[in-house]
Amino acid sequence: MKKVFFVTLLLIFALLLINCNTNDFDAEKNDSEKLSDFKLLEEKNGVVYFNHLESTPQMTLKGESETEIKSENFFEALVRMVNGKAGVKDICNCEAVYVIKVGSYTFGLHTHSISIYNGDSIKAKDLIISVDLRKDEMNYLFNLLKATLYGEQLCDLKLLEENDEIKSISVTTFPESASNSYSFNGDKAKVVFDFLNDLSLITGFEENPDEYGGGAWNISIEYNNGDTVNVYLFANMFIRADSCYWYKVIQEEANQFDKLLSELNN
Repeated sequence: MKKVFFVTLLLIFALLLINCNTNDFDAEKNDSEKLSDFKLLEEKNGVVYFNHLESTPQMTLKGESETEIKSENFFEALVRMVNGKAGVKDICNCEAVYVIKVGSYTFGLHTHSISIYNGDSIKAKDLIISVDLRKDEMNYLFNLLKATLYGEQLCDLKLLEENDEIKSISVTTFPESASNSYSFNGDKAKVVFDFLNDLSLITGFEENPDEYGGGAWNISIEYNNGDTVNVYLFANMFIRADSCYWYKVIQEEANQFDKLLSELNN
């Protein structure tokens, strides 16, 4: 009787052990499935959305040789450029300037757009969506990438696209001051435009403009077709145009802006 009882006890113990192992396996499987179901980005009704990540995903520049991109700033800029933007399913006819693997996706960076693909492919069948962007936004990304990879800071980018159809330029200060308000037309407006476009722009800087105080120049450029562009020169250290991102400028150059305005106003 004791022997039968002992064998029965062993069988019960074995069944319990198998059941525990099975549950553990299922738990591991469920965790694995949850991880595999997580996506870096999603496309909903033609709009791209990035999911929140606790850490920057692995990024690799594709080409003849692969180069790892170790820059949280670059990833954040990429997210800001694409997140919440409406896209299309068309592929840009031009060749991508850079092809970057980000997590389980591939990003093709073109001169005026970003195409996003599943996996390592840049084939039409694997396209998720393409987002059109302005040339200055793409140039910002390109120069930030070069600063990250090669330590380049001074870039050959122009803040504004060349345009000879400038109607007027008005300049005010922030905080506003009546004594520091200017308005220029014709050749004088073109001189101000050229000054802004000739400033040396710096990417990859460590300073955070949000942590600085001081005055700023608000510069509004109006074109003959009615379009306007606003430029902000902050503390003679940082500059940006409309929704673009901050660049750092060489203070010795930016300090000449006050003098230029005074000369043109006389």
